[in-house]
Amino acid sequence: MPTDPINTEDASAAMAAASASAIVIRGGGGGGERRRHCRLPAPLLMLLLLALALARDFPTPFAAVDASEAEADADDDDDDDDPSSVENKCTLYLAPSSIPHAGLGTYTSIPLSPRQIVGPPEPLINVLDLPFHTSPEESNGALLADYDWAGVDYLAHLEARKVQAMIPGMGAAINSHPGLYNVAAGHPAVDSAGLSRYREEEDDDESNSFDPLEPGDPGVGAFTYYHSLRSLAARSLPAGAELFAHYSDPYFLDRTDDFGYIPLAQDFDDADRIVTKFDRYLSESEGTERELNEEQLKDLWEMTVRGSFDADVRTKRLREALPGTVRDARRAAAGTGTADLSLPSHVRGLEWLEKYGMCVDTVRPGPSAIRQAGRGGFAARPVAEGEIVLPLPLLHVNRTLLDMRALRPDPEFEGRLLKGKDVVGRQLLLNYCYGHKDSSVLLLPYSTGSANINHAPTGDGANVKLRWHVPTSTSTEGEEDEEEEKGVGAFHHPEWLDLDASDIFTKMKTGLLMELVATRPIDEGEELLLDYGKDWSDAWNEHVRDWPSKGPHGYGNPEKNRPYGYPHELNEDKFSPVKTHAEQTEEDDDDGGDPYPPNVATACFYNAVDEGHPLSPNALRRRIPVDPSDPSRGIVTAIEIPWDGEGMGELSHPTLRPCRIVSREERVNDRDERNVQGRSVSFETTELVYTALMKPWEGDIPDDERHVVYDMPRDGIALVDRSYSSDQHLGGAFRQEIGVPDGVFPEAWKDLA
Repeated sequence: MPTDPINTEDASAAMAAASASAIVIRGGGGGGERRRHCRLPAPLLMLLLLALALARDFPTPFAAVDASEAEADADDDDDDDDPSSVENKCTLYLAPSSIPHAGLGTYTSIPLSPRQIVGPPEPLINVLDLPFHTSPEESNGALLADYDWAGVDYLAHLEARKVQAMIPGMGAAINSHPGLYNVAAGHPAVDSAGLSRYREEEDDDESNSFDPLEPGDPGVGAFTYYHSLRSLAARSLPAGAELFAHYSDPYFLDRTDDFGYIPLAQDFDDADRIVTKFDRYLSESEGTERELNEEQLKDLWEMTVRGSFDADVRTKRLREALPGTVRDARRAAAGTGTADLSLPSHVRGLEWLEKYGMCVDTVRPGPSAIRQAGRGGFAARPVAEGEIVLPLPLLHVNRTLLDMRALRPDPEFEGRLLKGKDVVGRQLLLNYCYGHKDSSVLLLPYSTGSANINHAPTGDGANVKLRWHVPTSTSTEGEEDEEEEKGVGAFHHPEWLDLDASDIFTKMKTGLLMELVATRPIDEGEELLLDYGKDWSDAWNEHVRDWPSKGPHGYGNPEKNRPYGYPHELNEDKFSPVKTHAEQTEEDDDDGGDPYPPNVATACFYNAVDEGHPLSPNALRRRIPVDPSDPSRGIVTAIEIPWDGEGMGELSHPTLRPCRIVSREERVNDRDERNVQGRSVSFETTELVYTALMKPWEGDIPDDERHVVYDMPRDGIALVDRSYSSDQHLGGAFRQEIGVPDGVFPEAWKDLA
């Protein structure tokens, strides 16, 4: 808690001004600001002026707990402190959120240290160019948009023009409180789980190569390559704390009509300073002639909250952050803080979690035993027959939302894409949805680990099944108007199962819950397998049969002879230098250089200069021509910036942007003299560093500037797929929803029969 003393000059001036009997009071209204003069009794006027003094001198904007802060607090912590080490104990619960009317939330049942792993790693599924392929307002896209994340935060934004990242687990189930942000996500791993679009064959010289005419794995592009996304505690948390992600201020600013004037992080910070000043003044006044009675204290605090700020949006949020009573204001100042005070039940007891919550850390990811499936889900602890493996809250999605059409650039508006009429593909997200061939309703489960559960037929490997939530005595306990005292099951609306499909799409909040149930005893470490249904099996078998003709090697594919390289394989080689632009072009080789495969591009981690990332004092500015051979193209400012490694921590998210590697050199880092067998031997360590030209991302570098970063290490550079070239974009990649069997899928939803 901040402990800034009261500005005594402000307080003295306020008291001195009490001899005046007229002040200006600002009032809001439909006609704009109104001013009127009035005369107030001197004691009341003194209180009002003191309130004005208490509320002055707002601090600089609040900086939420960020990566550098969390890392600084955890220098001595074990980075591999995995909650799975707590044997056979549930560490993560889905339960009613402590935020009123926010539905379900996620809680930790164990205390967490800064940077400690929270829950199992999760996959990330990219939704590509959704605003260009369909009209979200016509396809229930608004609900999906409330649960996605910006692709740029997860190194996925270069896949397409517009990338929305779905994290169908804690990333979707976790809520946000601007003043209590306590969990941050790291960076996902990206790889194809060993699958390849081309078959690997041995040449006569026994060296391995890929023949683009030979079909590879039919599973390529059928599952997400973005995985192992870890969530980490951004600060110390007690057992029972609800987990809160950072949604960013714009999320709440854009939803004022829905949420009202929710205080932002800066508002809680300002409120903390105000209550601290207020409390300090009262403490210093006790036992003196300035001591106020109970009624005066109440008047002073009410005027501090209501009468000392302009009636604008900024201060409406601040007012909401301030406690309502003198007692609460002093509690906040004593160490509770206004954010904690605004949500007193955000830390629950273990008994409450067990009674009203459901465990969601029962599935661990790992390489699947099914070759084409990529990664799978495995039981974190033994499961008895009939036991619930996972609760499955569901997002209802219109099938048409996932349709993809041919896109072309809009000639009138740069950056916008126009769609064709015909559906040419479907979003990868379809493969993670539950559905039925006769219905336009798709259901996306978002329970931790649910996206990793693969297919096996019933009676031939399947060990879990789907069912709708079965009410229990605790799931509906509590008064009807006390939402916080209801269990997880109280958020399931069984009456929705009798609605028409069109009525389901009018529901703009989630309200459906399924359960994944063990059909037999399951051992710890056993892969969990669900029967996806006959329609899925038939579609997969047809896909495998036709793969040689319709895949990337198919005769009808214009890219069939185009070589392709997996960037993750190139990134794993940390010993080979990154090729410069000159080495990849004819500038350095009579034979046309030594380029990477045409799908591979160089990208660099770099945050452009802005308010949050000031320019290094060692940066050098100079004016250079755009093209030395053509003076008519004008002059630009070249800014040469030394690499400082800022923003490369696991919890931070520097912008990964296309860049051009200009040069590479060897730098000596350290020299040392050692005695070896009586002789003095000099040792030195070296590393390769790079100079790179940064390319703008969404206009963050002005057109008349060129940002050049030098002394960049290999870890600051990534080889990536060029946009629209990864396996997710393959026209022949498998797409099919997971089937919900007849008898479970509602008959009323079958609008396509």
